[in-house]
Amino acid sequence: METYKYYVGCDLGEVQDFSALSVIERNVVFHEERSVFISEYVARELIRFPQRTPYPDVVKQVKLIFENPYIKTYGELIVDQTGVGRPVIEMMEREGLSPIGITITGGHEVSKTVDGYNVPKKEIVSAFLVMAQSAQFHVSKKLKLAEDFRKELEAFKVKMNIRTGHEIYEGEGEHDDLVLSVAIALWYAHSFDPQMNTLESLSDSYDVDERRNREEYNPLTHGLG
Repeated sequence: METYKYYVGCDLGEVQDFSALSVIERNVVFHEERSVFISEYVARELIRFPQRTPYPDVVKQVKLIFENPYIKTYGELIVDQTGVGRPVIEMMEREGLSPIGITITGGHEVSKTVDGYNVPKKEIVSAFLVMAQSAQFHVSKKLKLAEDFRKELEAFKVKMNIRTGHEIYEGEGEHDDLVLSVAIALWYAHSFDPQMNTLESLSDSYDVDERRNREEYNPLTHGLG
């Protein structure tokens, strides 16, 4: 049983917006105070495309990421299709990818669709905030867009709509594309990773020295640019 996995989050911007990609690596680490193994998530890559980048160019970059043997073997592709619908998902499938489509809604329940899930935005953001606040998630400081992500995250707020009583999640800064690409990947990992609830059973396959070596040597720096 492997102790690590990759989740590639893709936020597809509409014409006036930016598209973004994130590569999240899941490691299994030992929590000494609790004496259990838990999941730790590290952003290994963040990519923001120039405004008005054609979707075929975004798909080409996603395909390049999945040419990495680590991603190809241990990776899942999670795509926000809220504003663009099924066509881009189909474009990815024609390129041999297996995207899981996420349609972000204002509802209260997660529901299964033909190509993925309808997910309330509050569910996605809540899962992300839990991981961030519990130190289960962090961004590699080596990434060029690490500071951009930090600024997006600071601007990302939870507001209460007094009239409807619904929570509204929004970025007050110029962009929130990087945050959303990470958030959908973490939501999927948190919700559907079959190893999330059986981490204690990984103790026999957990290798501390191997993990330390992988912290020094990041396979994702090879071939992703």
